[in-house]
Amino acid sequence: MGKRHLAEVIQLDSKRKTHSNQEKSIYYSKGIFELSEHWEAWELVDAEESDYDFIEEGTLDECLQALTNLISFEVTTELLRHNLGPEEWSRKQQSRREEIKQKCYREGRYKGKGWVIQSVIDKPTLESMIKDELFEPIQ
Repeated sequence: MGKRHLAEVIQLDSKRKTHSNQEKSIYYSKGIFELSEHWEAWELVDAEESDYDFIEEGTLDECLQALTNLISFEVTTELLRHNLGPEEWSRKQQSRREEIKQKCYREGRYKGKGWVIQSVIDKPTLESMIKDELFEPIQ
């Protein structure tokens, strides 16, 4: 697979963009952090929100998987007063995971109730890697 110039990346991406009020990267439809393959998941261990235990490092999906119980507990707590069937509850769980992913792609971080997931690679580094043509456009 050959590399493409940034102009081609932007041109290809402009065909996929949808109009939205949400802030989006000029490079990728879901946000520049879509390019990051290095994420960390942490769990809060004290009430002052100053001490976190490391849970996982890997892809965003691997980190989300490591936080499954915490995310599920968070969603369940919010939905307890609703009488949801198993299928609807499952859809709500999946919807929350997708919401977390999208915010991670846009901002590089998501803070839940008692946990946090964030990109190891920061935005300036990703922008530099794009400039140096280390990424191909996402199709």
